[in-house]
Amino acid sequence: MRRVMIGAIVALVLVSVGAWAQTTGTSAFGQLPPGEQKIARALFEAQTGPTRLTPDQIAEMKGREGWGRVFKQMKEQGLLTQKNLGQVVSNFERRHNEARGATTGRGRDEDASGAPASGNGMSRGAGHSGGKR
Repeated sequence: MRRVMIGAIVALVLVSVGAWAQTTGTSAFGQLPPGEQKIARALFEAQTGPTRLTPDQIAEMKGREGWGRVFKQMKEQGLLTQKNLGQVVSNFERRHNEARGATTGRGRDEDASGAPASGNGMSRGAGHSGGKR
């Protein structure tokens, strides 16, 4: 079951990467700042059905409207099933974080050594000033 899940995630990433690779720096998508490219990618990946907009088409819609309006238009066209744009972006981030964990062999609760994460983000001695004790 786990192999099937990892295989599905890898396939999804590969399909998405192929579509992203079609965009160039001079495209509408390529002109977006990184944070907005992330939103466009999230909308692209969230689409359902046989007809899908390209990342460039989504970016062109953004050029005329805000992201909320782009989401609403895509939902009206039957391209999206999520309730709101926040849900689209959240699902995108979750999928990509899981995919990264699957490719590294580590989950979010482990550090690079495979040991459980400390929980506070601070390593041992992080608060130490370096002076004499």
